[in-house]
Amino acid sequence: MAEKCLRNASCTCSLCSGFDVASLRSISKSIASTIQYEDDDNEDEDRASAGEATRGSVAPSHGKTALASHVSTVQKDVDATASATSDVVMTDVAAEETLEPKVLAKDVDKMLIKAPGASISLSAVAADGAGSGGPLSLDVVLPKLTDKLWKVRKEAFEALKELFEQPNVTTNQVRAAVELFPKMCEDANASALEAAFAAVLAYTVHVEPFDKAIVSGVMTRVTDKGFSARPGIVKICEELTDAFVAAGAVEETTVALLEGVNNRKPKVPPACLSCLLEALKAYGPRILPLQTIKAALPKLMEGPVKARPMAMSIMVEIHRWTGPALVQDIVTNLRPAQQTEFEGHVKDVVFGQAAPLKFVRGSRPAVATAKASGIGSSGAAKVGIVTPAAFDPRDFAETVDLLARLPKTEFRTKLALPKWSEKVEALKIVLEVIGPVPKLADGDFYELVTTLKALANDSNVNIAAKSIEVFGALADGLRKNFTQYARMVYSEMLRKLSDKKSVILNAANTTLDLFLQHAMTIDMMMDDLKLACDASKNKSPPARVQTMAFLVRAVKNGNVDLDDKAQIVSLATMFLKGIEDSDPKAREAGQTSLIVLLLASDQAHTWLRSIVDEIARKNPRAYKAIQRGLGGEPASTPSLLPDSMQSSRPSNASPSRPSSVSSAASRSSLGDSKTSDVGVASSASANSRSPSLIKRGLRAPLGMRPASSGGTAAKTAPPKKAFAAGSSVGASADGSVCTDFTPVAISVTFEEAEDIIAELQVETWVAIKEGFASPKWMERKGAIEALQEYAGAHSPKMSVRIIEALTIYLAKQVKDFKDSNINVLKSSFEAVGTFAKTAAGSARVRVIQPQDTWKPALAETVKNEFDKTGYDSAKALASVKRRVKDQDEAKTSAADSGALFGRVDVSSQLTKELFECMKNEADKGAWKKRGEAMDTVQTICESAGCAIVFTRSVQEVLRNLRARLNDSNANMKVRAANVIAVVATSVGPDIAKMSKMLGPSLIAGVADNKKTMQSAAIQALHKWVSHSGKTSSSCMESLLSPLAEGLLNTVGRAELLKWATEHLGRCTRLDLHCLVVPAVQCLMDKSSDAREKAQLLLLEVVKSIGKDTVLTNGAYASPCVYSCCWSGN
Repeated sequence: MAEKCLRNASCTCSLCSGFDVASLRSISKSIASTIQYEDDDNEDEDRASAGEATRGSVAPSHGKTALASHVSTVQKDVDATASATSDVVMTDVAAEETLEPKVLAKDVDKMLIKAPGASISLSAVAADGAGSGGPLSLDVVLPKLTDKLWKVRKEAFEALKELFEQPNVTTNQVRAAVELFPKMCEDANASALEAAFAAVLAYTVHVEPFDKAIVSGVMTRVTDKGFSARPGIVKICEELTDAFVAAGAVEETTVALLEGVNNRKPKVPPACLSCLLEALKAYGPRILPLQTIKAALPKLMEGPVKARPMAMSIMVEIHRWTGPALVQDIVTNLRPAQQTEFEGHVKDVVFGQAAPLKFVRGSRPAVATAKASGIGSSGAAKVGIVTPAAFDPRDFAETVDLLARLPKTEFRTKLALPKWSEKVEALKIVLEVIGPVPKLADGDFYELVTTLKALANDSNVNIAAKSIEVFGALADGLRKNFTQYARMVYSEMLRKLSDKKSVILNAANTTLDLFLQHAMTIDMMMDDLKLACDASKNKSPPARVQTMAFLVRAVKNGNVDLDDKAQIVSLATMFLKGIEDSDPKAREAGQTSLIVLLLASDQAHTWLRSIVDEIARKNPRAYKAIQRGLGGEPASTPSLLPDSMQSSRPSNASPSRPSSVSSAASRSSLGDSKTSDVGVASSASANSRSPSLIKRGLRAPLGMRPASSGGTAAKTAPPKKAFAAGSSVGASADGSVCTDFTPVAISVTFEEAEDIIAELQVETWVAIKEGFASPKWMERKGAIEALQEYAGAHSPKMSVRIIEALTIYLAKQVKDFKDSNINVLKSSFEAVGTFAKTAAGSARVRVIQPQDTWKPALAETVKNEFDKTGYDSAKALASVKRRVKDQDEAKTSAADSGALFGRVDVSSQLTKELFECMKNEADKGAWKKRGEAMDTVQTICESAGCAIVFTRSVQEVLRNLRARLNDSNANMKVRAANVIAVVATSVGPDIAKMSKMLGPSLIAGVADNKKTMQSAAIQALHKWVSHSGKTSSSCMESLLSPLAEGLLNTVGRAELLKWATEHLGRCTRLDLHCLVVPAVQCLMDKSSDAREKAQLLLLEVVKSIGKDTVLTNGAYASPCVYSCCWSGN
């Protein structure tokens, strides 16, 4: 039925609407035909025209067209020097963007107000477009925004939109219009509503600064009216929602969208969730409030039918960004069908590869800014592509106050029940409160940790496993705040690796990984790990295997500092114990672990060279397995064996051909596939032309096998980290061969070698260099003979470093002993033999410890037999019954290891790290590091045959040992005294130089309350003064002053007197004036033993200074002084 016509101005019937439209069109045509468009030079005429245009209640329909044509004309007259427009709000990384047009200054003056902060006036724009029916001023437009006629409101909204799109418009200038946005967005007319949303969108995109206060009101209208309107309005509302997020109003927009899901209109919930999903895809979880979204997801999954698929998509998107952990608790509570659907969606989703496509205004990365600024690909390359940071689900998790929430649960109630199932349920409550992504507030967890520690040792497997799992969750949630508690239970977790139950074993491995990742460092665990890998300490082979597997995971997961040499060497030492284990699985685990460590870092190859050499020497089968694991078969890959095992020469072989490379050529590194220019190739064709190296080779060192003839050339490492075998063979002029069983490190490069030789100021050095540079073989041979002659003539001056320099320099000049001329090669080998002979003459014979090359069982048997027999230098010399004719008996008795074999400089082994460990008092477990450092010092001295050079490094060791004599740990004090005894024996009589510093501390140790410390101090004093089987007078004299002070203390006086009397009687006559008063006081000691020994000491004093002096200084003493004086006389 047709609408009834009201026949007035408010009638909306189809007839009246059509008549009005036609009438307006005819009026517009007539006005357009009469208006004359003139230049805007005359401002008065422009203003008059503008005044005429404002008289009508409805703007002409073509006024908008006139303004648009004027704006387009202005845009064409772009000045290259004008300022750029405002920043683009949204940036799509995948899309190409263009700059907005620039506007001339004079046109901006016409279109915008000149005084900032004042209400905007469109007088200039009206004057410019008055003749064509231009838009009204803002003061005129504002009333029209609330006009009763929808057409008037619509045109006002469109005019406002065009104003917002102009450059340099600020919020303060349009504040009056901004306040009307909520009213505009609830217009009853669909066309006007669409224009209103478009105006708000234009404001959001173009006007700065953006006012976030409008978002809540506008978004309420968007969700209520916009998403339920016609498609055009819905599209604008979606763009507006995205623009709000890009402008920084993320929280307000998200809350409004989630509230819109509850709208009863069917179209609204899916539209709200769709906008939320698109925002999450474009901006990522770092921009959107993920906790707010996650909290609403459970309700959304049970909400309207059309909204559930969108909620599922949001969950999948969160999984794509953050991984499965953050939504795991939601998925667990879904219906089975929904869980299956979710698993199907995430089946092919790759976590960690998502990257934001859009950015909030002002937070764009450099590459996006470059594109937005019009920089091409070359410019973007200069800026650099920004890689998105990895997303940690913990960043989006809620912090849980476990200590506050746990008492509100049934944890304590169920834990007190006798059934094991109830206890397990109690532990599950803790895990449920912590959540799938642990993030806990700090607090005092001591009581909870103590309870869990007791449960971890429960006889029920399920209780123990679940409690261990809780430990891991606590470590993951508290991170560094759990360190103090992790130390309490770490050893217990490590012992769980010996458990046979897989459920406990898996839980312990997971918890240990979490401890290392979040709460502890590998250094904190090192002491317990060493014990766990040692078969003598840990009797469970599976536990040793599991411990090495834990260390391998630590290396792979980056929890080990691969640039820390001490850590790498410590781990390799533990793996070496596994390789030497009696259990086959432990041996296999040790080999696999060492391979992983060698492949983890390039530096590890150099640092672990000595360990690999030791494996090759003691366990060739394990060495071959390691070599295969590093990338090839032993016969087809670079050999990792020491050079002493790769090739050698017999004593009767002709020196015309090289059997091994020089010390420079023998340098090698594990796993390096590049052959150095100092390597010697041994191919199959070469083997077919020459005899086998095994037939020509020198016998390998004791306990070793000679290398196979099919061995390949050794790979070389950087010069300063290279290793050369000490078994390098050099033939001397008389055909003799010298062999060294101990591998030594070559620390001299060719450039350094040349500088060292130049510093020697060799007279023929210039001629030697010219000879080596000559193409004639005779001149090269002459240069080699000149070097050989110099080495033989200056043998006393040949230090190890000089000999290394001569050898390296010669090897380089003769092309690493591959010179084409046989005479040059022969001379070079003879020169190397001279160098070796010089080295043997200067360094004499080293103390050889052949047990290093023996099988472990044989070495242990010999050691036990030696410990049973013992060694006493005095008894050994007393057993000598025959001597060589005319041999000096005194010289024989004075012989020691230092005089026989020469002393060893151990300065290179006494590193700064060793000193730091000896001083370490950082934590409660630091005493172990101090003890290990002292044991290392003792091992260094013993490996040198207890004959070391007294260097500054040794002095530094003694200073640190002095501090340890006052250690807070009583056991460390005893160990320090024992190590001081070993160092004193190794240094020899020169130890007297340190008596002033260490003497008082050692003598004070005799007065210690602990018997063990008294014994250790007395033993150290014996070693301090006794060298080569007799007492050193210089050492004893240096201790007289602290001895006099020590005798004044009654504690330990008898032992100190016994020591002093014993050694003073063996010394030459010393000045003992300082001992008169102490000796007299000792005669009055309460102990009869002390008094008897004091009389013996006083006799030695009388022999030294005479009875008169003693009587003068001790006249006040008892009569026994006189008897001692007379007996001494």
